Amino acid sequence: IKYDEQGFYRQKVQKCQATGAVDILALSETELFLIEVKDFRMHRIENKQRIQHAELADDVAQKVRDTIVGLYGAYRCHASTLAPFYNYLFANPKSIQEKRDSRKITALLFLEEDSPSLKYRNLKVVHRYLRENMEIRLKFLQVRCHVYNKKTLPKKIRLASHGLTFFNPTYK
Repeated sequence: IKYDEQGFYRQKVQKCQATGAVDILALSETELFLIEVKDFRMHRIENKQRIQHAELADDVAQKVRDTIVGLYGAYRCHASTLAPFYNYLFANPKSIQEKRDSRKITALLFLEEDSPSLKYRNLKVVHRYLRENMEIRLKFLQVRCHVYNKKTLPKKIRLASHGLTFFNPTYK
């Protein structure tokens, strides 16, 4: 679901000044994915500082945090289009331990950029740097973080494979 285009986000959450949102929410049986997509192709120079100084990691971490808060607001307001996502996070499990241990949250940053002179090894270093900075900022929420592009995306999390389902609110 495109979270940042949802009515609840646009009409309620976004009214809180400087609130951000991830682009996409996806849900499997065992994991909530908060997905941010950045296309820096043709904009490598102007975004170089954002990457090198972890500003991009800050931006994504804030969007993930704000999205989780937005889902809590949706839970409190009974926003039905977001129900599968907030129920995954906030519905009462059988035990507190079950909730903490079984409900994984993963932030995925899909970052496409021009890199004619950037070797794959250096790309891995950049992705690890961004991932580590995101994880530091989101540690208190126990969010796992990954940074990929179309070349580095593992087959196990390709959009159409192995249990990763994008929720369709019109599906009955």
